[in-house]
Amino acid sequence: MTGRRASSLAKRLIGGVGPDWGSGARRILENTTVGQDINVLALVKGSERYVFLYDDESRAETLRTLGRYASNPELSFTWYDAAVLSQKVRQESQKFTPHQRFELPTAPDELC
Repeated sequence: MTGRRASSLAKRLIGGVGPDWGSGARRILENTTVGQDINVLALVKGSERYVFLYDDESRAETLRTLGRYASNPELSFTWYDAAVLSQKVRQESQKFTPHQRFELPTAPDELC
């Protein structure tokens, strides 16, 4: 998903970019070029919406944020929510990782 499409989707999900998004989301939106991908992760719980925007370089920071939200007793965001969304983040990162199905010999003397 391109940066322009992701930010458009995020704005539709929560109605725009505001100060309540946190500095990380604003930083990603402001520093993203059209060719750079933004991942959008959303959770709707009743009237609450949790929307996380992150690029590939901030994946670890996003996972830490999920944990911080889960440990905050003032939020309805649970450890189960964090586990499910963490799994989505990891699955997304593995989609574009090439998987080697078998090992090829590297030196000519290993061919025999």
